[in-house]
Amino acid sequence: EAAAHTYFNRELADLGLAQAAMLAAIPSSPDLNPIDAPQQAKARQADVLHAMDDEGEAAPGEVEEALASPVRLDPELPEQAEPPANTLH
Repeated sequence: EAAAHTYFNRELADLGLAQAAMLAAIPSSPDLNPIDAPQQAKARQADVLHAMDDEGEAAPGEVEEALASPVRLDPELPEQAEPPANTLH
C-alpha cells in the first residue's frame, strides 16, 4: 500500500496491471525502482508481466496492453526518492 502511494499517489486497489507489475518487481531489487532506475524498472515490469502471461494469470490481451502503456508516476515525486520501507524485503 505504501509503495502505491509513494510512486503513484493511489490506493493499491486502484492500480492498473502495468502499475502493479512495476511495484511487484521492486522488493527483489529496491534500487531498481521507477524513480532511480526507470529503464531497469520498466524491464523488470516486463519480466513480471511475461511471467503472469506464462502462468495464465492475466486475461488475453491484458499483458500486451500493460506492456504498451506508459507508467506515469506521481508528478509530485522528487527526482530521487527513498523507496518505502516495506518494499525493502
